[in-house]
Amino acid sequence: MESGEFERRRATRYVFAGVAELTNLQSGEYVICMATQLSRSGCFLRTDYSFAPLTTVNLKITHHGVVLQVPGKVVYVRAPEGMAIGFELLAPESRAILESWLSEARAATD
Repeated sequence: MESGEFERRRATRYVFAGVAELTNLQSGEYVICMATQLSRSGCFLRTDYSFAPLTTVNLKITHHGVVLQVPGKVVYVRAPEGMAIGFELLAPESRAILESWLSEARAATD
């Protein structure tokens, strides 16, 4: 774990598997990768190509046919593994999807 990384985390992360589509809102660059960890405040994306920290993004995660779409920001990059995305302004329907996925992930760890 990188120095200071633990302090930046605001919530427990769970092992997760979802297809992530990420768009850099400044440049328009688009990446498809895997969301491998999930929490109430963000996720970790496994990818060889990362955007710079603080880049604002639009994130779309698909898991078992359900789609979560949320604006976010790159919190940190851990090359070459991937990058952490912090969620910004979750709409109520997005929050419900996220909570459902987190409940599923918690149950899988019990």
